[in-house]
Amino acid sequence: MHRSRTALFTVGLVAGTATIATPAYAATPVVGMPDPVLVATPSAVDGPVITEVSSGEIGTGTVTFRLSAGFAWVSGGIQQTVSVTDIGKCSKNNTLRLGPDKAQSMIIYPNGPDLTVEISRSSRRGCRAELRFDAIHVRALHTGTGTVSYAGSAALAGIPAGAVLSQVRTGPGPVGVGWGVNTYTQTGTAGSTLPYPFLIQDSRVPGVALGAADATSYAVQADGTVLGWGRYADGTNESQVPVPVQGVTNAAAVTGGYVDNLALRRDGSVLTWHSNMTPTVVEGITGAVAVAASDYTFFAVQSDGTLMAWGDGDAGQLGTGTRVYSAVPMPVPGLTGVVAVSASGYGAQALTADGSVWYWGWDGRTFSPEGPALLTSPRRIANLPPVKAIHGGYGGLAVARDGTVWSWGLNGANPDAPTPVAGLTDIVQVSSLGANKYAIGADGTMFEWGATSTDPDGPGVVEDPRPVWGIDRVRSMVTGSGFILAVVE
Repeated sequence: MHRSRTALFTVGLVAGTATIATPAYAATPVVGMPDPVLVATPSAVDGPVITEVSSGEIGTGTVTFRLSAGFAWVSGGIQQTVSVTDIGKCSKNNTLRLGPDKAQSMIIYPNGPDLTVEISRSSRRGCRAELRFDAIHVRALHTGTGTVSYAGSAALAGIPAGAVLSQVRTGPGPVGVGWGVNTYTQTGTAGSTLPYPFLIQDSRVPGVALGAADATSYAVQADGTVLGWGRYADGTNESQVPVPVQGVTNAAAVTGGYVDNLALRRDGSVLTWHSNMTPTVVEGITGAVAVAASDYTFFAVQSDGTLMAWGDGDAGQLGTGTRVYSAVPMPVPGLTGVVAVSASGYGAQALTADGSVWYWGWDGRTFSPEGPALLTSPRRIANLPPVKAIHGGYGGLAVARDGTVWSWGLNGANPDAPTPVAGLTDIVQVSSLGANKYAIGADGTMFEWGATSTDPDGPGVVEDPRPVWGIDRVRSMVTGSGFILAVVE
């Protein structure tokens, strides 16, 4: 390993806008980072660049730039390389070279927090080197601040391993991210389909709560107004960026179906609207504490534990014992103490205060000789431990009070024989998009299974739960038709 007698070279990490730290080492390295780094979304960095002023200032061994926890180097979809430019009196055998093949340039693959290259031969006898990393990106898994440190074994003018070369930070949190089907930019980022999370780059998102309809997304603001983006962003028109939803005030939560939308208001009333319709109060609902919607069927949980339902009922999804449409909210018979409701497709399910889960409509998998086997009144799902959270309609997912996850119907089991999802513990929320299933742990880890992997270098379809790529410290999530939004701390 070689060390210089005088510290005259520099280390640079160049970007358009940079926050620069200059630790008091002899070489005075300058490392500039994009300011701020984006959560989930790659931020481009040109560099690092290490330039020798004298031969041998970079020794043999590894040169590693390490990001602290919560930040990672990524390729950004571009082939990333490290290369050497020879400066001065250089010949075949006195140049700095890389890797076991003593190459002048090579493709590198960032390994999470580490950006590393092996120096197999140092410069000498009047030859100097410029070592340049190209097409590198950095991203944040959550909001906050971190550091870039030197963690290699090659001698960089006396800079010790662990020396902090710069700070890296994101904007303030929480932030919203989205991915999946994106026909109307409902994920918040341009692109036909986003395979993994991208930051929604609007400081008003997520607001105090996110919501989703078929192809429209929402962010409830602290003052009770609502922003929308996607197909019916303002209630009627499409927009790729968040715009105010006209006529919605005092909102606490928003959801929607294929065309119609619901806003739960802070006074317990419910608003409904669709394209070219001014939001109006749903008559017959008082003291609402939760709302849910499938394509054309709608539900509201009242503070007395009554579940109200209206809209399409052709598959029994109203739960009222009939298969007819209802223009006005009707109580779902046989249910008391309801604390949560979830709906999707032609099915629905409710959670009651004693931890029981009830379902009705079509479960997405059971057929009779005449077609889908329909259940027009609620039936309690047997063989479940006490439950604290639910999601689904076409089949379902439930979080037991002990933090385990259970699945049935379209998600893999008969409704009368739910099965535990192996490998998940201490879970607080679940969600599903057909066969795609998600869970959030108490520590903020978000899991996916039965779905196409979000990891660009991953296995394709994820059969068993594994963390969603690119984010952590996830607080909550909502799902629309083929897309998902999440709040990251």
